[in-house]
Amino acid sequence: MNSPEYGRPACEDGPDVAPHMGDRSLAQTIIARMKTLLHGCIVAGTLMLPADPLPAGGGGGPPDVRKVDGDFGPPPDLDQLLHSLRKMNYTERQRATDRLSTLIQSQIQKSGRALGWKKRLEPPDGVELEYRRRLQNLIAVCDEEEKHLLWRPSRFAAPAAWKKSAPSLTDVLGHLAHDAGIDLEYGVAKETLQSIKAPKNLDGKTFWETFDDVRRASGNTIALEYRHNHAMRIVSARPSEYRLSQGGISAQLQKTDWGDRAFQSVRIQTEPGILLDAWDVVSATAKTPEGKLIDPTVLSHEYQYDLKRSYFLMQLPLKGLPKPALVDIDYTVRLRVSPRRIVRVTDLSRPAELMDPPGAFTFTRMQPHDSDYQRSSGTVHMIMGRVNADDGRDEDIFNSVCCRALDKEGKAIPMSNSVWNYGRGGVVYWGFPRQPHTLEFILPNDRRSIQKTETLRFKNVRISPDS
Repeated sequence: MNSPEYGRPACEDGPDVAPHMGDRSLAQTIIARMKTLLHGCIVAGTLMLPADPLPAGGGGGPPDVRKVDGDFGPPPDLDQLLHSLRKMNYTERQRATDRLSTLIQSQIQKSGRALGWKKRLEPPDGVELEYRRRLQNLIAVCDEEEKHLLWRPSRFAAPAAWKKSAPSLTDVLGHLAHDAGIDLEYGVAKETLQSIKAPKNLDGKTFWETFDDVRRASGNTIALEYRHNHAMRIVSARPSEYRLSQGGISAQLQKTDWGDRAFQSVRIQTEPGILLDAWDVVSATAKTPEGKLIDPTVLSHEYQYDLKRSYFLMQLPLKGLPKPALVDIDYTVRLRVSPRRIVRVTDLSRPAELMDPPGAFTFTRMQPHDSDYQRSSGTVHMIMGRVNADDGRDEDIFNSVCCRALDKEGKAIPMSNSVWNYGRGGVVYWGFPRQPHTLEFILPNDRRSIQKTETLRFKNVRISPDS
C-alpha cells in the first residue's frame, strides 16, 4: 500500500510468525520481514525505526476534551496518540493524525482560547522526517484555528465587589480598559461620569455592548477614540451619528446632507486587542421602507493618522425622495485584522529594528526640544518611527502601530497634546512631556492576520436636507 501523503511505500506490519516453525524457517522469515520493513521505512536518508505497540485505549472515537482546573487541558490519551504517529502501520499513523487534528480544532473552538498544550506538539531534535512533518502540520492546524479567535469578541466579567457597591460609569470604563490591556484617558469631564451609576447586567456582554450601555447611561454624550500611544480616550459624541455593534466590531455613521446629495462618513473600530490593518468597501445598497432602491457611490476610504481613525465616505442621491427620508443602508466591507504584538525596548540610546523582515519598522529617539505647537509650551521628548516594509505592508503598519511610553515606575506617560502624531512619507512621530524610561511598540503580528467580510446595516437613517 502506498502512502498518499508522501508517495512512497508505507511501513506496514507483516504477518505474525507461525509459533512452531523450525529454526531455519524462522530465521528466513525474520530476514524477509526485515527487508520489507527497511524498504519502506527509509525516508530521505533517515531510518525510521518502528515504535513500540500502542497501549490499550488508543485509536478512534470522539475527541475527549476535558477541563483541568477550570481550563481546557490535553486529552488523557495524548501520549498514546503522539506515540501512534510513529507506528509502523500507515493507517494507524493517519488515524492518530486525523484524531489529533479534530481534537485541536474542537478544543480551540469550545474553549475560545489558544491551545494550552501546543508545546507538546513541537518536534524533538533528531526525530524521523515523517514524524516531524506530521507534528508541524498539526501545529499549522492549531495556528490556523487560533487565527479565527480574533473574531470572537471578549466578554465582560464584573468584579465580585460590585455586587455590594454599585459601580460608576468610570469604574466600568476603567475595568474595560484594564481587561483589554490598554490605557484610559479622558477628554471629557471625568467627574460627571463618576457621578452616574453604571447600568446593571453587564456580565457576559461584549466590549462594544458594554461600552454602548455606558454611552446610553451618560445620555449619549460620549464616544471612544483610540490614540497612537495605545490608549482609549473618552471624548464627546458627535451629532447626527448612528451606531451599531457586531461582535468585536463597532461602526459609526455620521451624516451630512447638502443640496441634492447626502454624504455619510462611516468609521470602523475593532476591540483594543485587535489591530485593523486594512479594509475595503465591497458593496453598498440603500432602500426606503417602501422598497425604493438608492444607488450609493463610494467616494473613498481613508485613514486619519493624527486621530487614528479608519473611515470611508459615501454619497447618496436625494432626488425623488420624500422629505424627510428614512433609509436602510447596508455596507459590505472586507476587513483584515491582526493580533497585537508588543515589543518592549529599554535601551533608548540607539535605533532599533523591531519587525521581521529587519528594517520593516525602526525607531529613533530624538533630542528633546521646546514646542509652542497649538499655543502650548514645554519640553517634548520625541520618538520617531520609520516604516520601510518592502512587501507593500507600509499602510498596514501605519494603520496599526502605537508607541507607549513608561516612566521608571512602569507608569504610562500621557502623549503630549503639543505634538501632532501622523504617518506620512514613511515616518510616524510621537511626543511625550517627560523623558521615557521604557518604550512599548504595539505592532501588527501580520503572520497571524486574518480577513473577513462583514455587512454593516444601519436602519432608519434620516437623510433629507430638511432634517
